[in-house]
Amino acid sequence: MPPKILIVDADPVERLHVEACVRRFGFAAEALAQGAEALARLRAPGAGRPDLIILDIDAQGFELLAALDARGFPPPAIVLACGALAQTPGPALDAGAFDVLRKPPDPERLKASIRNALRAARLEDELRRLARRDGSGASLEDFHGASPQMIRALDLAARAARETLPVLVEGEAGVGKETLARAIHAASARRERPFLALRCAAHAPGALEPALFGGPDGDGLLAQARGGTLFLGDVCALPDGAQARLLDVLDAGETRVMAATRRNLIERAKAGRLREDLYFRLAVGPIFLPPLRRRVDEIDGLAAGFCARACVDHGRFPRAISAPALALLRAYGWPGNVGELARAVERAAALARGGELGIEDFPAVAARVEGFLPFAPPLARAADARGAQGSPFLRLLDDDGEARPLAELEEQAIRFALERYHGRMSKMAKALGVGRSTLYRKLKDYGLAGSRGEAEPSPAQDGAPRPDAAA
Repeated sequence: MPPKILIVDADPVERLHVEACVRRFGFAAEALAQGAEALARLRAPGAGRPDLIILDIDAQGFELLAALDARGFPPPAIVLACGALAQTPGPALDAGAFDVLRKPPDPERLKASIRNALRAARLEDELRRLARRDGSGASLEDFHGASPQMIRALDLAARAARETLPVLVEGEAGVGKETLARAIHAASARRERPFLALRCAAHAPGALEPALFGGPDGDGLLAQARGGTLFLGDVCALPDGAQARLLDVLDAGETRVMAATRRNLIERAKAGRLREDLYFRLAVGPIFLPPLRRRVDEIDGLAAGFCARACVDHGRFPRAISAPALALLRAYGWPGNVGELARAVERAAALARGGELGIEDFPAVAARVEGFLPFAPPLARAADARGAQGSPFLRLLDDDGEARPLAELEEQAIRFALERYHGRMSKMAKALGVGRSTLYRKLKDYGLAGSRGEAEPSPAQDGAPRPDAAA
């Protein structure tokens, strides 16, 4: 979803101008006349928090800045001013404004200020999240819940954090099962105790039981996690002996057990590959994390968070992700789910040279999505991008990945113009940037002169001059 920007300006003409600019930049906009209206809107129950406020200082601007500052962690505010305040922006900046622009704002200057403010806000949010984290390195705030399945999963996770019962997290590889388990632990009363993880599928069956329960000295993971949380990834890989002993641990309740699986665990239990009594003990509070391909609306927020975190980790100036790059990320299927997205964004943020991540910073992703080229904007995301006759898009590559001949591209462009302008030669010639006689000759070359190209007489028929006769 695009960032939401609240515009507050008493002048209706200026308000409409700024709103039109904001929408043209690709952001969502809401416009109000007075600061009091904006404050009431922000205080309304269930009202969504805007990502940015553009504020006319004459529309009770200083009062609104003070009220926002009192709320703690307000959205950034860009102040629009004229006269002396535009010359000396210090008072507005001291009151909490991110930037001060002269009215009416230059569109390019406004666009740069908006992007800088949003970028700084994302970095501040990420720094606050990092500061709130404990040693588990995860927080429930790291998860986005736009889809119904994800909203339900996070609701169950918040409930699980208040309980001590076992937790079963289900989902494909890479959806964040262990991360969610760590976040539940970090939000629970056991947060000061250890969180230890064992990925069962990564060990030979004979090594799992000693790793869990230890030897004669009891130095296994269960002993180390006493009073805390033990996370078992791919729990169905546990051998029978370990499953039986794990039931005793669950009965004792001294250590909380969280388990994860990428397989249908109830089917494994029915097939005899997992003890049914163990399944029912673990599945008291099952949580299903849907794959990222079913959570496309969350990709923008996830990518922004990963980008801000990577900039912090690598000591880079905070970067935004361009709209074309976000379109690319949404178009990709992400078979590796959230983990793959995190790695792709971290790599792009660490290696990018510009102030904004573009399609060229995600070459491996662009190579896998039809209609995107690593160093060009997206051609199309619709089925029409295949380059069929009548499509508004040109496919630049053939089926072998080679550039298509110019003649083919020219013919497709002319066919499209025929459809677009209903065979009106003057409009077609003007749009394509060629003379009418040249266009008529190309229509004949491509066998199109008898279709719609004769809706107007040719230059030779109507006696019109031939300015391009030498073409």
